[in-house]
Amino acid sequence: MLLQKLQPLQKPFLPEPGNELGLSESEVRARLIKFGPNELPSSQPKSRIEILMRVAKEPMVVLLLVCGLLYLILGKPEEGIPLFASILFVVGIGFFQQAKSERALEALRDLASPRALVVRSGHEKRIAGSEVVPDDILIVREGDRVAADCTLLEAQHLRVDESLLTGESLPVEKRVGVGEQGTLLSGSMIVTGRALAKVTKTGSLTQMGRIGETLKIKQDEPSQLEAEVGSIVKRFGALGLCISLLIAVSYGLIYRHWAPGFGATPF
Repeated sequence: MLLQKLQPLQKPFLPEPGNELGLSESEVRARLIKFGPNELPSSQPKSRIEILMRVAKEPMVVLLLVCGLLYLILGKPEEGIPLFASILFVVGIGFFQQAKSERALEALRDLASPRALVVRSGHEKRIAGSEVVPDDILIVREGDRVAADCTLLEAQHLRVDESLLTGESLPVEKRVGVGEQGTLLSGSMIVTGRALAKVTKTGSLTQMGRIGETLKIKQDEPSQLEAEVGSIVKRFGALGLCISLLIAVSYGLIYRHWAPGFGATPF
């Protein structure tokens, strides 16, 4: 068995003559060019100013800001100041949630690219997870996080924690064979045992990569709740503005004094 030849794992693997295991350096370079690094697709990180501006453009914030400015213009700071305080509160919550989403995506990207122990040209080699390519041979053991989606070649008493991907709270037993039991997923953790596995998918093609793609899209799109709240705010804002203008104009036409109609002085 190949795993027996690899014992102990700290020593280099010495294959039989003419039977080298793993990719050569030239094959690795060719696959890196073809498939790219084993990383989640990364978008340009948003600065705090960009996050703040995005939150400040929310309809609710804009409506509160306009109302607060109108109160200040009309000489009613006792009404405008509480509105500005509520704006700071709403913006603070929105900023915190957006920043938290950015950190979650970065953490997921780090989990998707751990360091890996591979066999190349018949020798063990510790590399960065981003350098793993399809058809690489991975050696995984207890405590390791799998660097890419793989198919098991050999396994000994292997149990894997896939809760990060599947939500399954208990470790899953893995065996060489067909189907999910014979595969390892990127980002999963080896709980017990060890195995030799062949990489099948890297980067955004892995199951972890698809989750990262979804997070990236959802991060730039408003949620259904945000869209509905924005629509309601716009409708009520337009309705309130029309009613206010109607009352102001009616007052001006009836009493021939326009300033009180717009709230400059009390009725």
